[in-house]
Amino acid sequence: MISSDKETIELLQLVKDSFPQKAELGISTLMQAGLSKVQAQRAFRQIVEPADVIPETIPTLDDDCKRTISPSLVARFCFAGSWQQGPRKWLNLSEMAKAAHSKKIVSTVQAQRKHWDGSAPNMYPDRQLTVFSVVPGEEENITYLLWIDGVSEPQIWDYVGQSENRYSSLNEYLKHIVAD
Repeated sequence: MISSDKETIELLQLVKDSFPQKAELGISTLMQAGLSKVQAQRAFRQIVEPADVIPETIPTLDDDCKRTISPSLVARFCFAGSWQQGPRKWLNLSEMAKAAHSKKIVSTVQAQRKHWDGSAPNMYPDRQLTVFSVVPGEEENITYLLWIDGVSEPQIWDYVGQSENRYSSLNEYLKHIVAD
């Protein structure tokens, strides 16, 4: 049996519990920008799908390469399947596998690889990258798991518009979300 990380589960619960307060601010901002309350609420909803069956591996952008699931990712997938918070959607396992073939995501990866020096796709091959989350319809807003050979926990590289944030682990990423 694959064990999960207790700290990760606690952080995931904090992320989930802190969302309503953050959503209120987002809804208020969108209403000030001219959206109706219903439209703004629709843009800042939280949908947590039931947990997936936990596999032993995680897909990468390379169909021929899978990565051994880490304890923090076991916790993440025990906690929820797909998870939407506002516009961003954390993918479930089947969506991660499909992401490698999505035209919009492939286009984003190729553009970052070619035009964004120092980006995850620019620096690492597909076998080291997994799509963790996206903003549907705005696939340039993407988060990758970056698998470093010999390290069990992947890094998180997050892209929003033209900004990049790097986190040493899923737990560091979750702490940032809670603190933000």
